[in-house]
Amino acid sequence: MLERSYGYIAAAMLAVAACGAPVNAQTYPTKPIRLIVPYPPGGGTDFVARIVALKLPDAIGQNVVIDKHDVLRLDVACRDIAGHIR
Repeated sequence: MLERSYGYIAAAMLAVAACGAPVNAQTYPTKPIRLIVPYPPGGGTDFVARIVALKLPDAIGQNVVIDKHDVLRLDVACRDIAGHIR
């Protein structure tokens, strides 16, 4: 019985040691952020995207670029956007 409790204690100590290891944080993102708006300019979505693009760089310290996909159907815009993500 005592051997079993030593095993649990050793496993718990190993888990704590693994969680406490220092991690080197990377600065993210390294490139400007693309804010994708799949609707035509002049609408409510475009208005909100422009406000977000103005305020977001102050909060995260990274540039934001608005990428508009002026298409009539949302599924076409989503397919186009999915082709750019890689």
